[in-house]
Amino acid sequence: MAARLTFLAATRGFDALRHENQAAWKDLWRGRLVLRGAEKRWQSIADASFYYLHASAHASSVFSTAMFGLAYWPDYHYYRGHVMWDIEGFALPVFLLTNPFIARSLLDFRFGHLPAARRNAAMNGYRGLQFPWAASPVHGEEVIRLSKARVIFEQHVNMVVAVAFARFCHATGDKRYLREHAWPVLSGVADWIVSRGVETSRGFEIRECLGIAEQEMPVDNHAYVNMAAAVALREAAGVARGLSHDGAEQWENLADRMFLPVDETTDVILNHEGYEFREGDVASATPETLAGLFPFNYDPGPDRERATLHFYLDRVGAYVGYPMLSAPLGAWAARLGDRALSSRLFEEGYADFIDEPFWVTNEFSRRFPDPPRAGPLMANVGGFLTSCMYGLTGLVLGPDEPAAWARRTAQMPELWDGIEVARIWARGRPMRLEAIHGTRAVLEQLD
Repeated sequence: MAARLTFLAATRGFDALRHENQAAWKDLWRGRLVLRGAEKRWQSIADASFYYLHASAHASSVFSTAMFGLAYWPDYHYYRGHVMWDIEGFALPVFLLTNPFIARSLLDFRFGHLPAARRNAAMNGYRGLQFPWAASPVHGEEVIRLSKARVIFEQHVNMVVAVAFARFCHATGDKRYLREHAWPVLSGVADWIVSRGVETSRGFEIRECLGIAEQEMPVDNHAYVNMAAAVALREAAGVARGLSHDGAEQWENLADRMFLPVDETTDVILNHEGYEFREGDVASATPETLAGLFPFNYDPGPDRERATLHFYLDRVGAYVGYPMLSAPLGAWAARLGDRALSSRLFEEGYADFIDEPFWVTNEFSRRFPDPPRAGPLMANVGGFLTSCMYGLTGLVLGPDEPAAWARRTAQMPELWDGIEVARIWARGRPMRLEAIHGTRAVLEQLD
């Protein structure tokens, strides 16, 4: 195929290809995030992040994209090109609004390998679908290295994939896709959750699992896992009702009864049962629970949310500079209304990952000089852009009309005053997004 495409390109000529590429990028660039009032450095970071993300995925791709996109690092494992949950969790939300065709291609990889996910669930003794933590780009099978065998308990990827399908349907309004693609995934993951959890006097519990932090052994009732499961169950129930399928009542009941470990004194949602914060310990400083609040949008109520945000942001020092959850730190602080803290955490949690002159986002920040300078890491790039596009603007995709997606008042760091996007795609229509600090974001349809 590569040889045929090369022959086609040579026949058409370099000038024609260059002009078409320029036109395609000019159109795509309308989706860039403009940080209103930001200094040039931050706009350069945002523009480079937008470029690296969109240059690393395409509607024609048959294997989603890898953790470093198209980058290859011969002196580093670069996660061996595997497809991992970070793509649906952090990169795909951006594509949902900037280029739904790319978003669909990422989901097509998962949908095309449903038999592998079904076999994976069965081999582990569960019903439904269990998507692998590290998927083979060719066959979609679990290919996690044996040196990390315990990571097989890191099963939250299932909920990330399911919710990604639901949000694609919220963003596009594609009812046929909902019926033929999203429903098999959502129902399959919901069935897996039902078979994975246990009924107890405390509610519905998920035991022996790992979250995002590098924990030594599985834990019971990991808060992020349980919150993500509740969100996935509610999404599945909503689709079941819309399509007149069975399961909605049971799934909603389990979502309502999902057990969360909460400190009764502080009303803080703990990372997992038995959780204890240890000063200087990276695993206990990892703000895993906050990922359940955003980007998963689990709603524990305003008081518990604020208490939980304060608790982990006050203790995040040992973690800042690690990949994935450093990028959203500024968005979580903005949700508290602390613009100064938000600015500091965007600097430490994202800007410190950037290498000039090409503004490449590395896996680790400069705080950690030993790991190779490898980038662009899609989890970090997508985490920053998703934090800006959704976390700061207050957008939450749902089955209602796009005008109602602005669920929260936009909250910005002191670094900039607002976010504007000249064109996003919502329900197949081009719209302009404007979110100014302290106001509700506006989605305005373009002519």
